[in-house]
Amino acid sequence: MMKRQFSIKDYLNMLLAHIKLIVILPFICAFLSYTYTIFLITPTYSTSMMIYVKNTDAASENDSDYENYVTSNSSGTRVNPYNMNTSAAIAQTCSLLFSTNRFMTEVLADPELETENSYSPGTLKGAVTFTSVNDSQVMSVSITLTNPNDTVQILNAIFRQSEKYYKGYFPTGQIFMVEEPNKPSAPISPNLSTNIIYGFGAGLAVAVGIALLIGFIDT
Repeated sequence: MMKRQFSIKDYLNMLLAHIKLIVILPFICAFLSYTYTIFLITPTYSTSMMIYVKNTDAASENDSDYENYVTSNSSGTRVNPYNMNTSAAIAQTCSLLFSTNRFMTEVLADPELETENSYSPGTLKGAVTFTSVNDSQVMSVSITLTNPNDTVQILNAIFRQSEKYYKGYFPTGQIFMVEEPNKPSAPISPNLSTNIIYGFGAGLAVAVGIALLIGFIDT
């Protein structure tokens, strides 16, 4: 018995025979995806701040450590590259020291911290990321939570505690806030439009598959 060869016209006829299914099912799946995204997925918010690490307490030319922080030449006074490299190395070390449960415990105990949700040190550790920017003295601190207000509160507490925590490991140096955290205006996840498109595409693929399957069975 020879197998029947299907032409493009045969496939089109199979699809046209179930055109209602192909038109309706994608919209049903898109609506279900919309409903699932809105009512069942908890949105997450993210924000970040940038802090600067300097490996000296020197603030003026009168400070005893100033000569170690700068060098002079015919063009004037400039920052000593050695100290910049040292600060960058300290920033990388701080990113590791601050990514610990011990540090997060200190953050949660910050007297000025007021959060709407409760967090454990482990949860906070998983929500916060410390990154040395391009191996420089600048460190980026980002946080992702389900409460947008808490993201800013916790990052500010992290900065306050980082200043104290730093002094426990390094005899000299300072940490400065370069860029303050801003309250996120919109969630980073879920992406409603993307999920609707995925739902519509999945519904269309299923509808076409069902239409072709029924067509093959009927022939």
